[in-house]
Amino acid sequence: MKYAPIKIAAVLALGILGCNSQNSSIAPVTATVTHSGTSVTEGVITFMPEKGGKPGSGKINSDGTVTWTTYTEGDGLTKGPGKLTFTPPPIPIPENLKPGDSLPKHKLADLAPEEPSITVNDGSNTLTVELVKK
Repeated sequence: MKYAPIKIAAVLALGILGCNSQNSSIAPVTATVTHSGTSVTEGVITFMPEKGGKPGSGKINSDGTVTWTTYTEGDGLTKGPGKLTFTPPPIPIPENLKPGDSLPKHKLADLAPEEPSITVNDGSNTLTVELVKK
């Protein structure tokens, strides 16, 4: 039992170092999302790192801004190059939909980032994401 305090200290140290290594691989990122010069006010933008690391995403706010989250709310994205994708919000299924009818598409369903490749750098990153027809 004389080794118990050493084991506890080692586990605590690994936990702290693990948290710090996650945070050191993340940088804060905010953006404004537009389409044809107008703010997009709904949907989700997702970032997939090209060289490994955890993907991050952010819900577009009613003012057209997005703050990304990877591990904790608003912490940012994995540093390095990656790709952006856009997902429109879900739409309700009409009550009068019959078997064989097509599901309606959201008005933003055919949009994608004009420049999907970005690089997240050290420090704060501020972007403008222009959505265009695919």
